[in-house]
Amino acid sequence: MTRDDIIRMAREAGFRAGHIELYSGGPLPFIAPTSATDCMPELERFASLVAAAERADCAAICKDESKRLAESANRMDQRGSTDEAGPVRALAWKCNTLKERIEDRGKQ
Repeated sequence: MTRDDIIRMAREAGFRAGHIELYSGGPLPFIAPTSATDCMPELERFASLVAAAERADCAAICKDESKRLAESANRMDQRGSTDEAGPVRALAWKCNTLKERIEDRGKQ
């Protein structure tokens, strides 16, 4: 997640973000709620957005690993190494299961 991603999510959560120009030195970054609250609604939305982005990244990694491992197992089968392909295929299945569990957490 990049700094720009974090700033985008903060704005999406209801924060104002920008820079204050100082007389001495460079600009100073700031973030403030747009509502007249104690920041809790914005913080909760921001935390939810960050968690969703992290879940999506983790699920994508698991999906890629599952695909890579399944392809490796298929190549092992084609070479006749079925004894070696089984454990690799089991790892692919576990990665896919993790992906599904991560995605399910976002639906709760």
